[in-house]
Amino acid sequence: MVGGGCLLLTAGAGSIACGALGGAAAGAASHAWRAQVQHTEEFSWGAMGREALIGGLTGAATAGIGQIPGVRQLANRATTAISNRISPYLGRPPTTTLRPTEGPIAWPPNNGFHGNLGPSGNPGVTVLRPGTQIDRFGLDEGRFVAPRGTPVAQRSLPPGATSKPYSVFEVTNRLVVQQGRATPWFGQPGMGVQYRLPASVKDLLATGYLRRV
Repeated sequence: MVGGGCLLLTAGAGSIACGALGGAAAGAASHAWRAQVQHTEEFSWGAMGREALIGGLTGAATAGIGQIPGVRQLANRATTAISNRISPYLGRPPTTTLRPTEGPIAWPPNNGFHGNLGPSGNPGVTVLRPGTQIDRFGLDEGRFVAPRGTPVAQRSLPPGATSKPYSVFEVTNRLVVQQGRATPWFGQPGMGVQYRLPASVKDLLATGYLRRV
């Protein structure tokens, strides 16, 4: 329906409107594809709305600039500029400041551990003894945790992480983990202590190394 209507609107405001509608639809579809088909992120109506908004604005900008003779090559620049300008308000990292890696989120290198890595290129190793309490934002399938009560800004969490379940765990058996400081990322200062578990939280709960508090 949108595509058919756009055939009749080939210039001026009509073209811009079509660009906005097409961009919004593409943004929403992109999130649904990643969530339902590729399984690289969790589906949420909020995330779909954000993708649709960004897609609509950038689509309108691209269509509008494309109407001006001689400056169509600026369309890509306009798209990136608008996306970066509104990204901080939508919980999405700007496209020019984070190095893209696998999946839709540009994760920091070295599993998020900041500098001073050992000779093997890995962070340090420490032992969490029974009674130690740790916590995390996210599902139990993850492996990253922090000392209980570590400030959110020091964790360098990805956008939307604090809307996920927050859990506290207690170590019940001696547990060897990787330890280091969180790399400043996602516009946050980081540098809080983080641990990378040898297995997922879910598995460590099942095998008796952790218990939920």
